[in-house]
Amino acid sequence: MPRSTPVLDLWYGLVMTDTTTLTKLPVAERLKLIEDLWDSLDTDADALPLQDWQRDEIDKRLDALDSGTSVGAPWDEVRRRITGQP
Repeated sequence: MPRSTPVLDLWYGLVMTDTTTLTKLPVAERLKLIEDLWDSLDTDADALPLQDWQRDEIDKRLDALDSGTSVGAPWDEVRRRITGQP
């Protein structure tokens, strides 16, 4: 079970009662819930099973990164492509 935080405790309480209540929370509180849930996954990352092809792909990408042959783009360029701005 994920570590207990006030926000996660609130989440569990909401889920157990009425999930539509989540939409009534302020955006900042919902974002905090997402953050806490995401962080709770990090503690269980080793429990997530990987298929062999996924592990192979991760190894291939790490090797490319280590050797300097990784294909990538700077964040500013990616952001311009996504937003369509020059």
